Amino acid sequence: MFLKRIAEWLFPDKRSQREKDQEDNFIQAVNSLETLSTTERGGMSIDAEELRDIIMASYCKRGCQDEAPHKAANTLSKHTETIQQISWRRLANGSSVQYICLQSITTGDYAVACASLFSDRENLPSRLDIDVNKQVAATLTSANLQWHKSIKDAMDAWDRDL
Repeated sequence: MFLKRIAEWLFPDKRSQREKDQEDNFIQAVNSLETLSTTERGGMSIDAEELRDIIMASYCKRGCQDEAPHKAANTLSKHTETIQQISWRRLANGSSVQYICLQSITTGDYAVACASLFSDRENLPSRLDIDVNKQVAATLTSANLQWHKSIKDAMDAWDRDL
């Protein structure tokens, strides 16, 4: 305790309270992961799929909350019936991104409902994951989609928003 106070006096933390709070929130989030494990030597491992699912769910949830209300109203009136399409993009680092896209039957426009990142070391899913179906349904219910004239434009816009 005494040494800690001396260290704090000699080397004060000059970060803002906001940065300290962000760090605390991050530590709490990491500690809440179910598959997180540490070794005796200080190494750490986690199931990449769990981490990806949490990030994608958070991103889809955040994307739904961040959209402006007037966009949602316009989306509901024009795009009530859609066709689901799955698109893939290979990244320069060898990973692949699976985009779950929707095409409006009314306008022919495209939107990305959600996406999943797969590293080159992972096995790709043999079927569409149930969680993805829930994400697409939640996105459709909230009607917070960015519609584009081509599927490529929709995928590019999704990537830019990341």
